This record gives sequence, C-alpha cells and structure tokens, in this order.
Amino acid sequence: ESQLLFTGFVLIPDSVSDESAAQLHVNPMTVIGMLNTLNPPKGSYVLQSAGGSTLGKQMVQVANDRGLHVISTVRRCDQVAELQAYGSDTMKNRVMCTLSLIP
Repeated sequence: ESQLLFTGFVLIPDSVSDESAAQLHVNPMTVIGMLNTLNPPKGSYVLQSAGGSTLGKQMVQVANDRGLHVISTVRRCDQVAELQAYGSDTMKNRVMCTLSLIP
C-alpha cells in the first residue's frame, strides 16, 4: 500500500473563495520580496500604484509593520476609505485618487 506525503498545503475553508485562496501565498510573498529588495530604511516613503488592489492593501500592512510610510494611488476615489481601513494612518500614509483619462 503506497502512501502519499503532502507538504506545503493549506486547508482552505469553504467560506473563502477560490480567487482569495489563490492569492494566499503569491501576493504576500511578492510584497515581502519587493520590500526586501528595496530595503528602505525605517521612516522612508514607498510609492505604489494600484493601491486598491489586494497586493496594494497588503503592501500598506507590511510596510506599516516595518515602520515605513506609504503613498498609494487608486483609480477610484471610493477605494480611499477602504485602503485607509487596511492600516493607512492619514498622518503617515497618503492616498491619492487619480482620474483615468481612458473610459
């Protein structure tokens, strides 16, 4: 009787969508990899576009944990409050709403 050994797997509850589960590993590692590569000193500012994306929200959280300030741009002004809810301190982090010229 053969046995299969599984490593590196995470059980995902049914309440988590497949789309969210697919981002569980890739996005956080991308954020950590970018910040490790840049290696900005504590207190520095990081500028990011697409701040309203899942990766953008994770960037704010990880950067805050590292003592960094984040300037995020979002395409829709309704994303500003949501991004601030993910840890943007309005005194430290700025969120700019940019207008798209392409309909």
